[in-house]
Amino acid sequence: MLHTGKLPEAIAAYRRAVQLSPKSPAALRSLATALQASGQTAAATETLNQAIRLAPADPITWYRFGLLDDASGRHASAIERIGKAITLDPSLPEQSRGLAGVLLKTGRVEQARGALKDALRIDPYDDAAWNLQARLLTQTGELDEAVYSFESAIRLNPAEASYLYDYALALARMNRLAEAAGRAQSAIRLNPKLAEAHELLGGLYERANDLSNAVQAYRRVLELKPNASRAHWRLGTVLAAQNDVAGAAEHLRKAAAGSDPAIAQQAAQALRRIKAP
Repeated sequence: MLHTGKLPEAIAAYRRAVQLSPKSPAALRSLATALQASGQTAAATETLNQAIRLAPADPITWYRFGLLDDASGRHASAIERIGKAITLDPSLPEQSRGLAGVLLKTGRVEQARGALKDALRIDPYDDAAWNLQARLLTQTGELDEAVYSFESAIRLNPAEASYLYDYALALARMNRLAEAAGRAQSAIRLNPKLAEAHELLGGLYERANDLSNAVQAYRRVLELKPNASRAHWRLGTVLAAQNDVAGAAEHLRKAAAGSDPAIAQQAAQALRRIKAP
């Protein structure tokens, strides 16, 4: 039920499971996952605290608690709890990979590199760890090594659209634009609802001066995410280049009213340039 999106039913089922097995950390973890998915972060936190009190040496519960902390923006606590899980059982590669993800997010690149080394030592076939390592290497400018890691991740799991998107983003950074477009298109074939890939493809079309396809890509982003300020801004800019002042003004106004101050400023400047009524 949780995977089908029926969260109220899932929560009710997991609550019944906890009532039947009140000392089961696994039942409590499942309930916490459903509560988190429904936005009930405080209830999920209390449920995992209960599981920890029952089984303080259970690494999976500590790891799940760390993931909850990370999703809630409590990164220091996430690092501490995932580290605790690794201390309890260092043989699970997803824990070292999860730690690396939080460390990279908080700018601790070298520590993240070490955690990824541990994850891939434990399981060299961990495609998610290869992809995360590729993102780290792209961030540090080690681009040849990043390509190898991206290709390793994709070879291990060719059906994961996000890996192809991440690879496309790195290729665009390397100015390998045709390859980047090909990877972005492959990501979209696997997951047509991956808005980030449509937006990247729009930017690549724009750089190639293929404005018609850029418009289509940005419109698709806005079908998937109607409030995407950057897509409104980019679409407005492309429409202005096509002399569609009315269409450009519509999207630039939406971008100017958005929550991202940098995009709002650029959209307002673009509106002044086209002198929209």
